[in-house]
Amino acid sequence: MYRLGYLQEELSVQSTEEKSSAGRLFVPSLVVVFFSTWIIESLTSVFLVDVATTFFGFPDSAAIATTGQLVTISSVVSVIFALLLGFLSVRYSHKRLLLMGSFSVTLGILGCFFAQDFLFMQFFFPIEGIGTAAISAMAFALARAKPLVKQIS
Repeated sequence: MYRLGYLQEELSVQSTEEKSSAGRLFVPSLVVVFFSTWIIESLTSVFLVDVATTFFGFPDSAAIATTGQLVTISSVVSVIFALLLGFLSVRYSHKRLLLMGSFSVTLGILGCFFAQDFLFMQFFFPIEGIGTAAISAMAFALARAKPLVKQIS
């Protein structure tokens, strides 16, 4: 009986050590994921004239303003999706929604990179905004839940 209790205690110590070593990089990885979602908005702002020239052929003020509205479209879609995210976070796990956000950002970035015309760029840019909203919310939720798990155990 004593031996069984000792083995259970030893296994629980090993699992606690494994969890702490695996969770050591959890919060830093969430920080990296959070800040990496803003790369496409930053690049669009920096290369706004180049993007307008690529899709419209000449960099006049109307083409630059139209291209600048991509970030506005993405922001509006992000706000709408963030409202839906409240309902989704109750139904699905935060890790799944974080993965879905990462997939959306990847799909949006690849879609914008391979866009043949401005219509495809308008379609894929808000998909990246959906991923940004999901990653932002889920990264904060998961990072906030991490200390609570440590307090409980």
